[in-house]
Amino acid sequence: MKRIFIWLLLASLFFAGCGKKKETPAPLPFPDLTLDVRAEDMAVFCSSLFWCADGVVYRLDLTAEENAAPEHDESEGTPFFDGFPVSRMASEGERLAFCSSGGKLLVGIPGADGMEKTQNAALPLPSGGEVSGLALAGDTAVFSWRDAESGSDRVGFYNLSNGDFLEESPGGEGRILLCGGDAEHVYICRPDSMDGTVQLFGFDVKSMKRDAVFSAGDLVGLAAIGWNAADGCLYALDGAIGGANLYRFGASDASDGGLAEKSVPADSMRNTPRKLLFANGSAVVLHGGSGEITVCRELHGSEEDRETTVTILVPDDMYCNLDRLSVPMLKEYGIRLVIKKMKTEAIDIKLLARDDDYDLWIGENYTLNLNVPIWEPLEDYPLIADVTTLLFDEIVRICTADGHLFGLPYSMQLANCTLPWNSELAEKLGIEKPEAGWTLDDFLALARSLKEQGYYICGNAWPVTLHDYMWRYFDPYGTGELNDDGTALRKLLVWGKTLEDEGLLYPDSAFGPKDLVLLSGPIGANTVYSTSETVPDPTIDGREIYSDSASFLMMNPLSPHKEAASAVMAAMIDPAYGLYTSPTSLLYYYKDFSLYRWDSPNPEDAAFLAEAADEADRAEREQLIRDRGARMIESEMRDGTYTDIWNMDAKTRGNYELYLHILSNYKLGRSYTKDWLMFAQDECGRYLASEQDLDYTVKRILERAKMVMEG
Repeated sequence: MKRIFIWLLLASLFFAGCGKKKETPAPLPFPDLTLDVRAEDMAVFCSSLFWCADGVVYRLDLTAEENAAPEHDESEGTPFFDGFPVSRMASEGERLAFCSSGGKLLVGIPGADGMEKTQNAALPLPSGGEVSGLALAGDTAVFSWRDAESGSDRVGFYNLSNGDFLEESPGGEGRILLCGGDAEHVYICRPDSMDGTVQLFGFDVKSMKRDAVFSAGDLVGLAAIGWNAADGCLYALDGAIGGANLYRFGASDASDGGLAEKSVPADSMRNTPRKLLFANGSAVVLHGGSGEITVCRELHGSEEDRETTVTILVPDDMYCNLDRLSVPMLKEYGIRLVIKKMKTEAIDIKLLARDDDYDLWIGENYTLNLNVPIWEPLEDYPLIADVTTLLFDEIVRICTADGHLFGLPYSMQLANCTLPWNSELAEKLGIEKPEAGWTLDDFLALARSLKEQGYYICGNAWPVTLHDYMWRYFDPYGTGELNDDGTALRKLLVWGKTLEDEGLLYPDSAFGPKDLVLLSGPIGANTVYSTSETVPDPTIDGREIYSDSASFLMMNPLSPHKEAASAVMAAMIDPAYGLYTSPTSLLYYYKDFSLYRWDSPNPEDAAFLAEAADEADRAEREQLIRDRGARMIESEMRDGTYTDIWNMDAKTRGNYELYLHILSNYKLGRSYTKDWLMFAQDECGRYLASEQDLDYTVKRILERAKMVMEG
C-alpha cells in the first residue's frame, strides 16, 4: 500500500505541472535548425530561443517562417540584453533568468523590448567560486559552482523572496548537471561519483528534499539532462563525446528503481551534447566546445545508427592515452570508447569470473598468467594482422604464446635494460666499452680498476637489483616454476656484498657527479635518441636475458563486440593515429623508420593543442601538426637534407643496434607479488649488513618465492 501511495505521489509531481491543464504544443514548422553561434549557454521561453555569447544575450523566434527556409544555419538572432556579462541562463514558467559567472542574477519576463518585472539578486557564491549551472523553480534559483579547494561542483538553493540559502550537493567528485522541471522541481545529476556510478535525482524546492531518485547505476556517464514539459518526463544524453544513447525517465522509473527507456538519438543531437532543452516538443541541444545549437523535432534516430561501445579496463595507477582514439574511432567506425579505471585486483576478479561486460583490458606482465584462458587469440583478425606487419618481428614474438598472438604491446620499458656510458671519462682512463653479455665478474673487475685510479663505477644503488632477478627467473607463464636453484641468486648477493665491502661504489649518492661516476642509473625513456651512449646491463649468470615491466592490450574472449574491439587494438598500433610515432616512446614499434614523427613537440605546439575547445578540435589540431611535419620531411628530401635512421650519427646508431640486440634477447618476466620483493629486499639488506649469512638468506628468499608461486 505504501509503495502504491509513493508511486501516485511521484506521478502527481511529474504530471501536475503548476496545476494547469497540459496542452500539446504545436510542432515547429521545420524538422531541424542549426545555429553556428558559439553559445556559452541557452534557454527556451515559449517559442523563443535565447543564448549568450561573449556576455551578450541573443533572441530568435523559433516559429518565424524564415527559419523554415532551407538556408537557415547562419541565423544570428537579435541582441536582446547586454546589461552585464551573462554566462548562464535558465527559464521556468513565464520567467527568464540571466546570471554572470560571479553570481549577479536578473530574473524577469521577456517582452518585445527587453525584460519586464525584474528581480535582481547576488547569489551567495563562496570565495573564488564561479557559477557553472543555473535552474529556476518557483521562487528558488538553483545554481552550481566549482569549489576552489576540491575542484568539484557544488549545488545551492537561493530563495529570491527572503534570501535563504541551502547547499545540497550529491556526494562524489567532478561536475554537476542541472535542469529545471515544473514550478516546484529541479533535477540534479553527478555523472561521475566516487564509486563510479551516476547519481540522478529530483529535488522539491518547497520541502527542500529529494523526492525522486532514479536508477542510473548502469549508465556510463551522462552529458546533458533536460525536462520535457510535453510528456512530463526527464531525458538524458550520455557520452561526453558522442551522445550515443537517449534515456527517458518517467515517474515509475524513480519509484520502483527501474532503468529508463533507452533509444538512439537523432544524429543532430549527438555531437558532444552539453545542455538539453525542449521547445514545442522539439529537442534543443547545446554542443560543447563549438557552442553550436541544434533544434531537432525528431528525437529518435534509427536503431541501425547505434554506435558500438567498446569498454577497456585499465589499472587505476596507469597513465592511459587510449582516450586519444575516442574521436577517430567514433568518426570512422561508429565505435564509442569507454575507459574504466579499476584497481588491478578488481580487474583480476573480473578476469577469473569470466565477465562479459568489457571488451579489452590492459594486462601487466607482473600479473599476467597466459596459462589461464582469459585472452582471445588475435592473429585471425584482419585489422590486427595488417598492423602487426609494421612491428619489429621480435615484438610480435614477445606478444606470442603457444603460437597465438595474445595481445599488442601497450608499453615496454627497454630503457631499464641499459645503463649510461660516460665515453669522455672512459677514453681519458683508457677503459674499453663493455660488450653485450658482460657478466657480474666483468663489472666487478671494471669497478676495481676504476677505484685504483680514484673513480667509481656507479652510485651506491645496485645497477642490477632483485627486480632484475625477479624479471629474469620468475617464470612468466604461471607454471609455478622458479628458473633458478639458487646459483644465480647466490652469485648476485655475493657480488653486491663485494661491491659494498670493498667500497667500490660512490658512497654519498646513487647519482654522483659526472666526473666521479662512470655508470649511473637508467638513461630514461629514450633508448635510441639518447643524450648519452649506453651499455647493456651485465648478465647475472652469463646468459643474456633482458626483461622488465611491460603491459599489453588484450581482448576478452567473451567480448560481445570482438570485431569492433579488434579495430580499436589495430588503431592503437596504426601510425595514422600517432600514439607511438614519437621517437621518445618507451618502445620503438615500427621497423620502417619513415613512420616515426621527427618534429618533436615544442612549446608553441603544446600551447596550440591546449587551446582546443574539445576532443574533436584537439584531434584536428594534432592532424595539422602532423601534416606540417610531413611537409617538412618532403621539403628536406627534395633538398637532400633529410636524415633518417640509416643516416644517423655513430652514437645514435650504436644505441639503435643495442636496442635491437636487447629486443632479440627479451623475455617476459613475472613478479608474482610485490610482497615477495619487499621481503627479499629486506633479507638481502640483512645479508649486506652482515646480520645473517649467505646460505640462510638464499634459503629464506627462495622459500618465500616458492610459497608465492604455490598460492
